[in-house]
Amino acid sequence: MPLNSQQQSGFTVMEALVALAILTGLTASVLSLMATNHAAQIQSRAHLTAAIQARALIERVGRDIPLKTGTVTGISGGGRPWSITIQNFTDKTEPPNPRIHPLFEIAVNVSSAENVKASELRTIIRDAHD
Repeated sequence: MPLNSQQQSGFTVMEALVALAILTGLTASVLSLMATNHAAQIQSRAHLTAAIQARALIERVGRDIPLKTGTVTGISGGGRPWSITIQNFTDKTEPPNPRIHPLFEIAVNVSSAENVKASELRTIIRDAHD
């Protein structure tokens, strides 16, 4: 039987399968990167929200949260548990002076709804109402 002397143009099945495998691998990589980016964006947004809430809680200390040693806890409107710990603070660089109002160290912890610590802020406040 004589062989067809005309050359066939186009791709073989094997070439098409290799191209399809490469395209599938690249698509899977891109989708994986997008999913990772989305998860990081959600986590970043949660940390930012917790930090904003922690700052708002610090601003409440001395107004509607009493400035006295101890721990106050609560749950935000978004379901995030929080705690504020207030301790006496002693400045070791300054000698004690009874005429100066006392200092308090404030630690605010805000957790995610799953009770994972999302944000912690610390500050020192002088009691001006003594």
